[in-house]
Amino acid sequence: MVIGEFLRRLQESLRAEQESIQERMGSGGCSDFNDYCRNVGMIAGVDLAIATIQETVETLNEEDQE
Repeated sequence: MVIGEFLRRLQESLRAEQESIQERMGSGGCSDFNDYCRNVGMIAGVDLAIATIQETVETLNEEDQE
């Protein structure tokens, strides 16, 4: 399924970006508290996007089985 492969690659890309942000934060990359808050928000947003994509993939798989 072409859409499923696209969504899988999108998830991988988002996970890589999330890990990059986490590594930057973990190594003291935040310049101040506002930067820290922005990064935490970005991680939360990416996490939500990954979860939404996963739910969509599961729904598509269920529909394919019907």
